[in-house]
Parts: sequence; C-alpha cells; structure tokens
Amino acid sequence: MIEQYNKSSGHSDREPPKRRGGCRDHHQLNQWQIRQYKQAIEENKWYMGQRLGRAIAWEEAEDDFLHNGYYGCAPKWRKEYCSNRCNHFSECHLGKLFIEQ
Repeated sequence: MIEQYNKSSGHSDREPPKRRGGCRDHHQLNQWQIRQYKQAIEENKWYMGQRLGRAIAWEEAEDDFLHNGYYGCAPKWRKEYCSNRCNHFSECHLGKLFIEQ
C-alpha cells in the first residue's frame, strides 16, 4: 500500500498531525483531575453525612457537588496542575493562559 502524503500539512495520512499549542501533559492532567474530583466527592459525602446526620450515597454527594461546587473547582484544579505539577509549564503557552485567567 502506498502511503499518501498531505502536502498542505506535511503529514502522512497514517500519522496524525502534532497538535500545536495543545497540552503536552494532557493524559496526566486528566488522570490528576479525576483523582481530585473523586476526592472532592468523598469529602463532600463525609461533610453531608455530618451535616445531615445520616449515611450519604456516592450519587447523592456527587449530585450535590455538581450543583454546588464543581464548576468553581475545575478552573482552580487546572491552574494548580499547570503551575505546580506539569513538567512542560515553562514552555506551555496554553498553561500560561490558564494561569492568567
């Protein structure tokens, strides 16, 4: 089979083009954010149980968290990861944009 070459982008059809300006640590960022999310739900579950005086199901704690807290946490988590945990931050234009917001 002959590999076709896309002259406009300089990439073959078999090889996806490199993302320009994208997050180089995207997989690790996603894994870290998932851990942060799960930990936040567990903490919310505990605090809700203390406040309501009963056992709280994961789904109930997650629903409460999504309605009352997640959207404030997501940008905070991204900023923390980019500025303190990412090995590529010094040359990452995208990460610096998140920090400036």
